[in-house]
Amino acid sequence: MADKKIYKLTVIDHSDEAIEELNKKVDQWLKAIGLDAASTTAEYIEKIHLVDTGNLKNSFSGKQASQVDKKNKVVYVGTAVKYAPYQEYGTSKGIKPKHFLKTGVELHKDEYISLLEDILKAD
Repeated sequence: MADKKIYKLTVIDHSDEAIEELNKKVDQWLKAIGLDAASTTAEYIEKIHLVDTGNLKNSFSGKQASQVDKKNKVVYVGTAVKYAPYQEYGTSKGIKPKHFLKTGVELHKDEYISLLEDILKAD
């Protein structure tokens, strides 16, 4: 009769570390697209000649123009300029919608997807 061999197998769960690393990469991606979307929006505002004083365009420069919500995995891009919604969406009083924010972001959405792929592949 053959000798019985006993093998001991130990499974180590590293899923918490993997999830933590994935969350860090997603946060990195959100921060990058937030900054890029703000910059792109400022460029688009200038391109469509929506610049009078430069207040709206300049409000999209710097870190205050985008905020990452790490808990909900969302990035917010916007401005505190009071008249921005009227320029973005238009009014019933004759201001036509410019969609500077929506268009500024949509112009680069394929790049944002590629950026996420690059970040996830990176070491």
